[in-house]
Amino acid sequence: MSAATTLCFVGASDGNHFMNELLSAVAHTVRAEGVDASVVMDTFSPAEDASVHVDDSTVYVVIPHEYFLLAPPAGHPTRGQLARTISLCVEQPGTTWFELSRRHAARTAAAMDIQRSSVGVLRRLGLAAEHFRLGYTDGRGLGPVAAPVECRPRVRHAAARSRALSAPPRRAVG
Repeated sequence: MSAATTLCFVGASDGNHFMNELLSAVAHTVRAEGVDASVVMDTFSPAEDASVHVDDSTVYVVIPHEYFLLAPPAGHPTRGQLARTISLCVEQPGTTWFELSRRHAARTAAAMDIQRSSVGVLRRLGLAAEHFRLGYTDGRGLGPVAAPVECRPRVRHAAARSRALSAPPRRAVG
């Protein structure tokens, strides 16, 4: 990655809080290493947020089973953005969430997984996945995504997940 690369971590506001916190923690860590990184919700083109810089060289990071299932389709990536997107996979093989992640990760430029066993499965299924090792972060600078939240059932979240499991993956626009 060149020194001028900007990373944009894209989450889903209706997604699992832990998944968005994971994106925020990784963004925090790469910023500490001198990389320009931001976290946005629901769109690959956050034009309304002047603090977020995205252009034709931006590399996106997304948790595919969360983002493509729960973010509004209007914010989904163009083909050009997909070609600069890394899927951060987190689900266990043999689950519907793993299969959903795999299907969407196949549309992105690269895939990485936090579990070594999942990397092996993804590779056997034709994805050139790499292992992404999680580590400690001090939590400073994580921003509002890491703030405590009230735990309550997410009916809309569950309904969207149920619908998406039976639907084919969405196609890129543009």
